[in-house]
Formats: sequence, structure tokens, C-alpha cells
Amino acid sequence: SHSVPRIRSVVNAAIKSGRSVGMMGRSMIKVQDVARKYGYLKDVAPFLKEKEIADMDPRKIVIMATGSQGEPGSAIDRLSMDEHPTLSLESGDLIVFSAREIPGNEKNIERVRNKFLRRGVKTMMPETGFTHASGHAYAQEMFDLFTWVKPKTLVPVHGSEENQLAQVQIGQNAKIPYNYIPENGDIIALRQDGPEKTGQVTPGILAVDGIRIIPVKDSLLLKERSRVANEGNIVATVVIDEEGYLLHDPIFSIAGLSADEDDAYDLEEMLMGDIEQAVNKAKEGDRQNAEALREIIRLVIRRRIKDELGKRPMLNVHLVQLT
Repeated sequence: SHSVPRIRSVVNAAIKSGRSVGMMGRSMIKVQDVARKYGYLKDVAPFLKEKEIADMDPRKIVIMATGSQGEPGSAIDRLSMDEHPTLSLESGDLIVFSAREIPGNEKNIERVRNKFLRRGVKTMMPETGFTHASGHAYAQEMFDLFTWVKPKTLVPVHGSEENQLAQVQIGQNAKIPYNYIPENGDIIALRQDGPEKTGQVTPGILAVDGIRIIPVKDSLLLKERSRVANEGNIVATVVIDEEGYLLHDPIFSIAGLSADEDDAYDLEEMLMGDIEQAVNKAKEGDRQNAEALREIIRLVIRRRIKDELGKRPMLNVHLVQLT
């Protein structure tokens, strides 16, 4: 983690156990540089650099490294694949994950952890090893910050409603005049006389589709693609004469339903027979009504696919009448 107090905690623990401290990962090194510049680590000895770490006795060193969420390309990720340019971990070494899993990172963390375990490198997780220390500010720390900065307006935008209400209470205790809890999508103007909601945008997850950006929620496009991917797709072209009888064998375009060419041939043969039988049995009024005939054909195709494959594919019936 990049939490400076947590870095100091690691240093203190290392000193007590007679170990030196090294640091790996550009972002973490940048954070400690800033912390040292402003006096937060002024009494902490310089951390060992990567080249110095490689020459140390493994029993005499603790290394702080980026990648507690399994981020690809991080120091932890490269160490798990044994692809780090200056350090190779060995059986018996211990990796301590100091941060809880952020939802969405579970697969990356498990991937990295399993790579260590396969090589005999032990791992300790926050859930079982009690290694996690929160990087979030405590109530007193927020109160101190508010009294130092003396803002006119507080708008809590992160966390649950319970968290937001608690922060507003801290703001009120710190004599902040205006405290406003927004809802997702609120457009807020920060004015001299307090915040004002001036508009609303539709919040939610967006997806990139070609050169478009589309909303994921209730997207017909994504629902159709999901159905095609899971259930398959059929396009049937049926040519009829003036009286509604077949002039030609139906033509099918079938995707995602046939295991092989023989399977596809058998399926098409069944569908041809079903359609021919259904058209011949149709009442004259239905047969000469394009919409009614299309629905009859659609239903027999759907019934056959459900009976044979247990699927509900996307289905389009093109009816061509030659006069």
C-alpha cells in the first residue's frame, strides 16, 4: 500500500525483528519521495534499492512492493511469474498481502497468489493473517483536516449513505456552514451561499461499442448479443406464391446451434419438413395473410429447436411472396 503510516508500521516491525527494509515499485517510491520531502519519514533510514535487495540475506530483509490487488505489471505480479529483473523469490519466502481485496480484483489476486503457491512461496492474506490496516481517515483525522482547511462547503461523495451522514456530522461539528449529500448523477454548483443542485445526469455503466458509447443497463443491443451468444441465431427465408404455398425449399442461416455440418444438414431437413407441413395445413385465410403465415412458420421453427436442442434462439423469418 502507499499509505505513509502503513509504511512506517512496516519499518517499525522490521527494526524490531532485525531486518532491513527495501522498496520496489515506481509509484510507491514516488510516494515515499514526497513523504520524505515534507518530513513525514525524516527519521526513517533510506530504503534499500532493488540492486541492493538482490544481495541481501533473505532472512534479514523486508520488501515493500506494489501490487496488493494483483495489478498486471506491478512488482508483485512480476515476482509471482519470476520475471522481475533483479529479484527471484524462492521456496520458503513469504508474501504478505496488506490490503483487503477491492471488489473486482479477486481474480487477479487469486492468479498471483496461486503462482506463488505453485513455487513454494507462502502467502498471508488480510482475512486470515490480520495484516490489514485501513488507509482511510478516522473521524478525528477528518475533524482535524476540516478545522485546518476551514471549508465553507462539504460534499461527501464516496461510501455508503451511512458513511456520508457520518461525515456530514463531523463537518457540522467542525463548524462547516454548508453540508450537502448528493445522489448519483447530481450536478452540483458550489456557490458562495452553499451548494445547489442544477441538473441530473443518468448514472450507470457505459460500454464502448465500435465508435459508440452505449449504456449497459436495459440495453436492447447487449440483450440481443447475449441471447445470440447463449442461444444461437436463425434466419429463415421462405418464398411463397399468390395462394401462400411454398415455391421453393426454405433457406436457412443458422449460427451457434449446429455441432457440425451433418448436424446442420439434419436440422435444416427437419425445419423444412415442419414448415412445409405447417403451411399446407394452414387455413386459407391465414395462408394468404403474410403476418399470420409468418407467425405460423416462426412457431413451428421455435417448437422444433426447443424440442431438439432446448434452445430459444434469436429468430427472424423473411417471407417473400412472388406474384
